[in-house]
Amino acid sequence: MRKQIDDGAPRKPIIQPKKPRKLLVTDLQMYSGHATIPHGNLMLELMGKYTGAFTPVFSNDLDLLKYPKIKEFDAVYFNNVCGMVHNDPEVRDGILRFVREGGGIGGHHAVTFADNNWPEFAELMGGWAGAHHTEMQAIKVDDPDSPLTRSFGAAGFLHTDEFYHSPSTPRTVARSSMFS
Repeated sequence: MRKQIDDGAPRKPIIQPKKPRKLLVTDLQMYSGHATIPHGNLMLELMGKYTGAFTPVFSNDLDLLKYPKIKEFDAVYFNNVCGMVHNDPEVRDGILRFVREGGGIGGHHAVTFADNNWPEFAELMGGWAGAHHTEMQAIKVDDPDSPLTRSFGAAGFLHTDEFYHSPSTPRTVARSSMFS
């Protein structure tokens, strides 16, 4: 698996960064069973090493998400983070302020199943999860020229993964509360 991850890691950045960047990577979770956490961390480590686009800092220290400590990073990445792990009001305020002030945020796998008791987090992640299970689905590439999807080409493809299905009645999040 390590070789496959290494072979798949990009060797150069899509865009050359103007300055060195620091990426905080956390993999906190309330549940067990996400054996892919080390795979995601390795991919992020190799991406940073090979591309020079960022230096990853791997830590689950919640104090790093509090203001002003979070400002030491250019972005925060949630690797398989799931469950109600950000309950401390200082952590929540730190993350929201960081993003409001231009800090980057991202995540993959299970992140929409994290902090379902915090509507603003669902908005940051682009949604919240309901039922999920492994299945094959057809993936459609809407913009083959985007740097995010260019490697897939223009044609759609089948992919087996653990897809999350958003509940039919999504929670309403007031944008003004987060971005005011």
